[in-house]
Amino acid sequence: MPTAKKNNACEQCLSCLAHVPCPSLCSWILLLIGLGGITGGVVYGVRKTRDLVVNSDFLWFIEFTLVGACVGMFIFGTFFLILCHYSSDPTSRHVFNSFKKNACARAINMVGLVLVYLFLVAWIVLLSTLVVPIIGYVVLLYLYDSEGRCIDLRNYGLSDHSVCGSELTLFKIEGQEAFISFSVAYFAALLVIISLVNFMICMTSNLMHLKDSRYATLNPYQDDEIHTSKHSILETTM
Repeated sequence: MPTAKKNNACEQCLSCLAHVPCPSLCSWILLLIGLGGITGGVVYGVRKTRDLVVNSDFLWFIEFTLVGACVGMFIFGTFFLILCHYSSDPTSRHVFNSFKKNACARAINMVGLVLVYLFLVAWIVLLSTLVVPIIGYVVLLYLYDSEGRCIDLRNYGLSDHSVCGSELTLFKIEGQEAFISFSVAYFAALLVIISLVNFMICMTSNLMHLKDSRYATLNPYQDDEIHTSKHSILETTM
């Protein structure tokens, strides 16, 4: 008798885990890690850059723009997670168990797929933009010696300021910190792109599943083929 209870508990646990959207959940976690990394990396890197160019108004809008974009991305990422969860099997067989609900679910997934694609293009553009400060700091750090040479920031369109002598050494130290910050932001943006690609795969798979699960909207007693289909709502154990 205790063995039966254990088996029953184990089956219930496995049945509960079967409804966890692991791919979309992992994508959402990657998205959160990427958003946190790019926010911290870009904000810290820009502040270091302002100190280096002695201009407190340099890229003054970046904090507001970045925070707004990350908050919006978090909201849409959570929407993608919920959409992938309810559209995945076997949850969708209970939530979208009629023809109209199934059609609505497919329409929402198509809209979500278009949004993911647009966000993916935008983040690829942002990833390409982050290459600019990384290359700029590589040039500033490795093409100049610390002895007997100055860096004229006007040559880079930054400010009317030259860095020489001991100030140049401090400039390189802070420049290395900014370089590391932008590098972290670059790899964080890669994580966001990977998470969006995973969301796109999940939604595409769910669209195919929802298209096949139209069998569940028919009367399963009319045809033995429909009755034995894996998409029939009579076979679920929820």
